[in-house]
Amino acid sequence: MNKEILRPVSFHLRNFNNYTSLDIPASKNGNLTLIGENAAGKTTLANCFFPMLIDGSIATPSFNPAKGTDRLDKTTTRNSANDTRNFEGMLLGWGRGAMKVRTGYSYMTMRSDKRQVIVGIGAHRAVGENRKPTWWFVASTDDLNEGLSIRTTDDTGRSLEKDEFVERNHGLAGKLEVFSQVNEFQNYVSEKIYGFSNPKSLNQLAITYRLLASPILTAGNARLTPILEAMKNAQEGIDTQVIDFVANTQRDVNRKKAIFDRLSQAEKRLIRLKKEIFWRNLNRLQELTLNPYGDNHDKLVKQRNIKDHDRQKLDDFVKQLDMLHPLLEQSEDLVQKLQEKMAEQKNIEELRRGKQDQVQSILRRLAAYDNLKRQYDKQQTDLKSSQKKMNQLKDDESKLTQQVTPLRDNLASLDGLTQLQQYLQENDLDKLVEQLNHYLRKMKSLKNKHDSIQQNQKHLTEDIGIVTEIRENMDEKIDLRTNGLMVGRIRLGLHKDNLDVHNAGAAKMSLRHAELEQERKDLLASNPDLQKFLDVESLMGQLKKISDQLKQFSKELAILKSKIDKQDYQINTIQMGLNESTKRLESEYKDFDIEQAKHKNRKFKKRN
Repeated sequence: MNKEILRPVSFHLRNFNNYTSLDIPASKNGNLTLIGENAAGKTTLANCFFPMLIDGSIATPSFNPAKGTDRLDKTTTRNSANDTRNFEGMLLGWGRGAMKVRTGYSYMTMRSDKRQVIVGIGAHRAVGENRKPTWWFVASTDDLNEGLSIRTTDDTGRSLEKDEFVERNHGLAGKLEVFSQVNEFQNYVSEKIYGFSNPKSLNQLAITYRLLASPILTAGNARLTPILEAMKNAQEGIDTQVIDFVANTQRDVNRKKAIFDRLSQAEKRLIRLKKEIFWRNLNRLQELTLNPYGDNHDKLVKQRNIKDHDRQKLDDFVKQLDMLHPLLEQSEDLVQKLQEKMAEQKNIEELRRGKQDQVQSILRRLAAYDNLKRQYDKQQTDLKSSQKKMNQLKDDESKLTQQVTPLRDNLASLDGLTQLQQYLQENDLDKLVEQLNHYLRKMKSLKNKHDSIQQNQKHLTEDIGIVTEIRENMDEKIDLRTNGLMVGRIRLGLHKDNLDVHNAGAAKMSLRHAELEQERKDLLASNPDLQKFLDVESLMGQLKKISDQLKQFSKELAILKSKIDKQDYQINTIQMGLNESTKRLESEYKDFDIEQAKHKNRKFKKRN
């Protein structure tokens, strides 16, 4: 055997398909045989390794029965929604046990007389996500004495993501290569692992594994020519008689196993029927014969025991009757005396109940009085507390109002702001703040308009200077162009035309400048406060600061007013309850003597 040939040693799944953890050792020569009933999952388990781990392809056809086997050179297609199974389904599983999100690994260990190799794939899939991270890895070492292994899960069994996987296996005893693209993985394993000269040979090997893993070998209704051709391309030729013999043998094995299973089930069924018939016959015999006989015997014994017991009790009762006759006469006399005493006791009890009713009435009235008195005292206390809180709120309102006065005085002390003084006549603070903000917005808009007019005037002045400069430059150009004897008279005309044209343009610009100046003067005349804002740049910020302070005071005053209204409502409510309690005390307990009622209660308790 060639010492360079790599033979599978074991196959592994971690959180992949229906397996949380699966480790399958191969035979000594690298073979692996899966035996089971149809639809038991043999092909599904094989597809978790082949041909996916051969060339790293995760395209849909790798997980479905082989299609189009007449064309072996056809390349693997991409994923298709028409195929029943794809890589995402293999990773997440099918049916009710399928997962919505998962990270899993599938890898196999191979070994030759000179090296050890691990080839595998890791992937993260989540239903509904477009992002589908997949990574391929190859670990190899020439040291056969030390075991080659990789870490794909943490201590809790959770699969490692790509970056965690690389970090956990950083210190691997050998060389580890991780790939993010399948073509990089194919190029690497084609040359470094399997020794192919190009990836096309690796693709043919993967197609051969795919055909061998499909059920067409044992179905009996497909041609074997494509499989023979694939095996010729991938390895040494196999005799057709060997393939037919293997297929026939496998079919015979499947048929015999099915017959054995049916015979086993029939034998178990016969044993169950035998046991069932025996126990049912026994139960029927007990029901018809044994149970009635046993019940009648038990009843007879029970009746005899009852008869003997009753006879013994009768004898005892006769003896007791002879002894009780003298005692009965004495008891009748005693009963007569007791009845007389009971009549006297009954009269005493009736008098006692009458007194008790009186005491209970007094106690209930005392309790009601105590409750009403406590309620009255609490209402007085609450009223004093609420009035004290109301006084505090009014003091706070007064202090806050006093803080507003200096701000009003500051506004009134500003000279030259006649328009502002009109707004200061407003006594309501909220309206004053609103009007002051309106005034500031208006002044800001007017100032921007004034600045815009001045900016336009500046541009017109610069344009007039440019027109004058252009006219002078034009005169020089005319002199240069009309230097001959024949054009002497034309030069004077051109100079005059140049002067007229540019003077006309400058006159229009000067007229526009004058219009803007008049507009600026009208703006200042109609808004006398604007000049003050133009002269004092900090005036706008000063007024804005005062406006903000007044606005804050207005908010605080509104909050205090709301609290005062609530406190006033609470005081009125307490006062109404207090009036009601006072009215009840005066009407219900006007003639009620508390000390006398307590004295009667103590006197009755002392007697009893």
